[in-house]
Amino acid sequence: MSKKLIITIATSICLLSGCAVRLASSPEDYQGSDFSRIRAKNYAYPLTMNIYEKDGDCYKHTDTKSLGPGFNIFGIKSTYNKKIPGMLPASKEMQGLDALEYKIKANQRIELEYKAVTFRSQYTQTITTYRHRFIPKEGHDYDLYDDNLGIINIFDLTTNSFVNDGWGSDKECKGKVSYWTGKMNYD
Repeated sequence: MSKKLIITIATSICLLSGCAVRLASSPEDYQGSDFSRIRAKNYAYPLTMNIYEKDGDCYKHTDTKSLGPGFNIFGIKSTYNKKIPGMLPASKEMQGLDALEYKIKANQRIELEYKAVTFRSQYTQTITTYRHRFIPKEGHDYDLYDDNLGIINIFDLTTNSFVNDGWGSDKECKGKVSYWTGKMNYD
């Protein structure tokens, strides 16, 4: 084998083994007066924010946004911190961490998603998906982060309390997940 080919293969393996890339775009800061502010922990495997809108008596997934950097290669991130004015100080769990802050529309149905490798062997790996649904309240600030078990935590800085998982009595519309795209096809 040529020396050039060995160097190319070795470089490719090094770059791909420590790399995380998100193809979903980051949310644009909401400009309306009915807003909430969120602060997301900025780390290798970012949270994804799935947005749902009312359709009849249920809610349909309409958009997906990444709450992390566009890419992270060996700890070098495309964005380290993003601050917005007026956000309350970070909770103790988020103090000193890289974080990205966004202004989002209040009272919409949000599902946060986090994927983590929970098992890895020589021949296989298991990726577990964690989810947490909530409805951001107008005028409230939230810290979003995962704990050591992969569980997504949402801490309401305005009320100084954790937010329970769920949308109350609101439900997602019925449908089936596409085998090919992984997206929900609603009935």
